[in-house]
Amino acid sequence: MTKSAIAALGPALLLSLAIAPAAALAQAPRDGLAADLPGDGGVLVVGDSLEVLTKPYLQRHLPGVPLTHNAVGGYNSNQIFDLFEESYKPSQSVIVFDAGTNDNPNYPQIVAGNLDAVTKRIGDRCMVVPTIHGLSVGGVGNGGKNRAVRAFAESRPGTQTPNWARVAATRSDLMQPDDLHPTPEGADRRARLIAEGVQACLAGTGIGAGPGGGGPSAAERELDRATERWRALGREARAAGGRASRAGDEVRGVRGALVAGRDAAAAEVAELEADHARRVEDYAKRKEIAIGLALGLVALIVIALAWPQIRGSRPIGWLAGKSILVALPAILGVMVLLGLSAALLIGGQGWSRTAGVALAVTTPGLGIAALVGRHSIRVERGTRKTLLGGTGSPRWTRYAVAALMGALCVAAGVDGLTRTGPEPPVIADAVRKAAVYSQGDPAEPPTSELVVARKKAASLRIRARRLRAKLRAAGADVARAERKFARSSGGS
Repeated sequence: MTKSAIAALGPALLLSLAIAPAAALAQAPRDGLAADLPGDGGVLVVGDSLEVLTKPYLQRHLPGVPLTHNAVGGYNSNQIFDLFEESYKPSQSVIVFDAGTNDNPNYPQIVAGNLDAVTKRIGDRCMVVPTIHGLSVGGVGNGGKNRAVRAFAESRPGTQTPNWARVAATRSDLMQPDDLHPTPEGADRRARLIAEGVQACLAGTGIGAGPGGGGPSAAERELDRATERWRALGREARAAGGRASRAGDEVRGVRGALVAGRDAAAAEVAELEADHARRVEDYAKRKEIAIGLALGLVALIVIALAWPQIRGSRPIGWLAGKSILVALPAILGVMVLLGLSAALLIGGQGWSRTAGVALAVTTPGLGIAALVGRHSIRVERGTRKTLLGGTGSPRWTRYAVAALMGALCVAAGVDGLTRTGPEPPVIADAVRKAAVYSQGDPAEPPTSELVVARKKAASLRIRARRLRAKLRAAGADVARAERKFARSSGGS
């Protein structure tokens, strides 16, 4: 080629050399991103409180990936869709729609409708939609919402569904006590699941199943069904256990009231019988005293009527021969001995007390008779004068004394012999039966109320045991499904 030709080609050649690298660079795939990935590789993350807890860990698992994060605690999927509309830009390549936790599980169509609404805005952009672990409402769990998520993923190949619901259901150590929010370790695990889905979207490998796959595999669906059944049985078993526990409390309450009532009846009967026993004892004591008094008066009557014989007895004669300083201590000594004997006898019961009272009444009469007899003998001997200065007491005196004593004796005898005992206490048959039942097991025989409560509690305990057995079997099913899922995922 001539120099003039080369010179003519020079500007065009230089222009082509300048344009070629730029065109080649524009056609080269971006580092680590799918060639046909819409947007510039940015990721929008919207969600609720679970996403708020996940955020600190998500950037760590997605180094170098531009993240736009907009999450508010307590938001439902309608509100989270509003967050999406606020934050979405066409330059973003992946949308993480972390919603549904706070939706009513009775209306899974809410989260399904919001997912469809996001799709209409983003076109073919890849989505990451974690499965849902929320609270139950009226016994309805998260199965419906998760079926909506699975159906959405199956209708839109490439959608990632990190299985947070399975992790939350099987790893209680990663959950807070409310069984809704993750612990820091759980939030890190959750962030890793979402990050795997985001990376699959960015790399264009999102179609298929697996940890970050689009649609669930048969093994994963089986695991989800087993997990959902296990959780439902767990709720049912806890509710049945609570009902059984409350029924047991009811049985204890009814039994306690029954025992308390029977113990109170026993105490009432014991008090009435003890009071009756005291009144019977008092009656017997008064009667024995009255009869003893009458017998003592009879003894005094005998002394009055047999006065000549008593006056002429050798003890009286011996006293008459002694000075008052000797006679009086002798008489008092005998009276003290008789009084002590009377006191000992009165301390007993029955005829012992009667004899003691009679002796106590007779003892002073004997002492007086001894002194009067001694004095009369000494007057007769001329060694003493009469007490009243006369010739002595008339003969009728002893009959008057005997008559007076006889009247008192009759009164005491009538009182003693005609005194009636106390009436037994009036105790209702129901109270007496309750008192008898309290002697053994106070809850036996049971009342109809206790029988009904026991039957109800027994039935509820049986149901709770059966549900616990079903729960254990469901747990074994979950374990088998997890092993099957792990094998189908390559052991990961």
